[in-house]
Order: sequence, then C-alpha cells, then structure tokens
Amino acid sequence: MPDVVVVTGDLTQRATAPQFDAAWRFLGSLPAGQLLVQPGNHDIPLWAWWERLRRPYGRFQRHFGTDRCPVVDRAWVRVVAADSVAPRRHAGGHLSPREVARVAAALDEAQPGPLRIVALHHPLDGPSAELFGAQAACRRWAAAGARIVLSGHAHRASARWLTGGTHHAGLWAVTGGTAISRRTRGDEPPSVNLIGPLPDGDAWLQRWAFDAAGDAFTLRASTRLPCRGHDRRGGGCLSEAADTTTARQPMPAGGPAA
Repeated sequence: MPDVVVVTGDLTQRATAPQFDAAWRFLGSLPAGQLLVQPGNHDIPLWAWWERLRRPYGRFQRHFGTDRCPVVDRAWVRVVAADSVAPRRHAGGHLSPREVARVAAALDEAQPGPLRIVALHHPLDGPSAELFGAQAACRRWAAAGARIVLSGHAHRASARWLTGGTHHAGLWAVTGGTAISRRTRGDEPPSVNLIGPLPDGDAWLQRWAFDAAGDAFTLRASTRLPCRGHDRRGGGCLSEAADTTTARQPMPAGGPAA
C-alpha cells in the first residue's frame, strides 16, 4: 500500500457535481496511508462565471475539504502542495510570490533527512508549460531543499531534471500521465507514477501504464532519481531529459511510495 497517494488536479472535465461525486467515490476506494488531492484548472467552473468569480473552488471543497494546499509528512518524505490554479487565467496557471514563499517555508521546516517533494497542478517546465512564476519557484524551492516536483495538466508522463547550471542542486520535474482523458496524449495509455526511497538517499521512479490487452497496469519505465545532498541549498532552472529503462511485470503489492 502506498504511504501517500498524490492527485495533482483535473479530477473532472467540467467541474460538475456528478463528476466530483464520481471522483470522490473512486479516490475514496484507493488503498493509501494518506490521500493528498489538489484542484486543477478543470476543477473550477468554466461556464458558471458567477461561481468562477465568487467561489471558484466551492464545488471542489464540498467533496475534498477547504485545504487546497496540505502538507503530508511520512517517515521518508515531506510532500508540500502548491496552488498553481488561477481562476482568471484558467489553463496557464499562476504562482504568486506569496505562494512560492509559503511553499519554501514549509520545505525549510522539514526535519533533516526526509526527501522534500512539491506537488502542484501545472508543470514547471516542458512543452505544455505556461505557468507564470515557474522560474522563481524552481530557484526558491530548490534552495529550500526540494528535489522532486510532481505535476499533472500535460496529460503525458515525463521526468526532467531542472538545474541552474552553476549549482549542483536542482529539481526533478515529474509529470503524471492521465487516467481516462484522451485529450493531447495521442496513443499514450493511461498511467500512474510510483516514487520511493533508495537506501543511499536517492529515489526510484516507476511509470505504470494500462495494458488494454492484458486488462492490467504494467511497468513501462523505471529510473533512479539522484537526490543525494537534498539537504543542500541552491538551484535554478534548465531542462534535461531523464534516462529510463522499460520492463513489463505486475504492479507491486506494497512498499513506500508516493
């Protein structure tokens, strides 16, 4: 059973009550030590502009509570949620200086040792990145000890190393695939990422994708994420693709994972 299940938004297509009901029932059925759920840009009303302006998160909060940016602590990891959804920008996303600073403070407050992870809806980098404030967030969060940033929005799974070039420290930007939407993902199957710790301080990342022929999720990619020295400070923002290896085997029964 995973220690933490992180859902980085877009639980719905049009933020309707039946769609939120279905998402709430499904997520509630998952085995997990703890569930961290964030809204995405599709989880605020698009056509009901009066709700969008006055209570954009009202429908989400009725099902998943008022805390859109929780912090989850487990023995090996601290996960800090960041709010990148901007009701007035809708698709692009926005990280205000105040939000960047709040997340950095929560990272700084972590106990020495556990890996520090940030989760938000919009990716910091990549072909679909339109996030205002991403460069400042990358630098500030890396300086506060974050080593992995989880995101969604793009509908395609990826892992990219972001670094400023002059500092050793940086961030792994890990983007999740999509569960059921076929928009913008072409023939890429639905997938989920698993992350866990390695004894030497690094982390492992696995991408499990749905195999329609076998009616099961199979391991499609696995890679080591170098995170040693994640208590160091420093960092910045450039991109470099991660190496992966592919395999096919059953989903693991348990173990630490986020």
